[in-house]
Amino acid sequence: MQMSLAVVALSALVALTACSKGDNGAQGPPGAQGAPGEAGPIGPAGPKGDPGEAGTVGPKGQPGDVGAAGLEGPKGETGAIGPAGPAGPTGEAGAMGPAGPKGELGGAGSVGPSGPKGEDGGIGPVGPKGEAGGVGPVGPAGPEGKPGATGPAGSQGKAGATGPAGPKGEAGGIGPVGPAGPEGKAGATGPAGPKGEAGGIGPVGPAGPEGKPGPTGPGGPQGQVGATGPAGPQGPTSEAAALRVISDQAKPTCDAGETLVSALCPQEGSTLHFDGSNGASCESQPSINAVIVCAKR
Repeated sequence: MQMSLAVVALSALVALTACSKGDNGAQGPPGAQGAPGEAGPIGPAGPKGDPGEAGTVGPKGQPGDVGAAGLEGPKGETGAIGPAGPAGPTGEAGAMGPAGPKGELGGAGSVGPSGPKGEDGGIGPVGPKGEAGGVGPVGPAGPEGKPGATGPAGSQGKAGATGPAGPKGEAGGIGPVGPAGPEGKAGATGPAGPKGEAGGIGPVGPAGPEGKPGPTGPGGPQGQVGATGPAGPQGPTSEAAALRVISDQAKPTCDAGETLVSALCPQEGSTLHFDGSNGASCESQPSINAVIVCAKR
């Protein structure tokens, strides 16, 4: 390319030299287009043009990739408790809990209707003879009795001398009653009379004093653990109870100030026995340690 440019430049110089000496000749035909030169340096930026009209909205682009998870925001306030959900199916019965305190004695019930009349019992044996009662007060005089039978005539006495007839005296008053004679012997006990009809049932008497509690019966077999029910609504926030699990003792017991909340025998076939209200043991297999949970607030 440099050689071609040199030739062209030399030809032009010769032509100019010739022309300077003579008249200008006719313009020759245009030469062939030379090769483009090297690009010059970039010029300074021109003034900013006026903004063009807004183009039409292009089609919606594809959604971009999911960005990285942002930082966790602050915890919001606890919302109000929602309505209770529908009751779930009844689970199987869990292990028997500790016995609750004995309730107060209820009031006496109303008197029930009289039952049917029972059959007459046989005549009972004669009871022992009672002690003799004291002498009662003298009763009023009874009616005059009939004259008794005439006794036998006595032997006739000697006739006395006839005395003068005295004046008729006034009738004397009734004398005081004499002292009671000695009590006679009691007669033989007569045969017992027929048994009378049984009387109606009397009203219910007042409740007697509360009896002492009987001995604790043997614990029943441990029931199967019921299925976990659905979680209920969140209750109000309260101070959490400290729980303590004891599983390394044959007869574990909660300390004073703690409450027994759960107990079980970990091996099937063992019988759980509660020792009072704060302890438990596996009765049928003493070598198995009972597991209890104690709560302290």
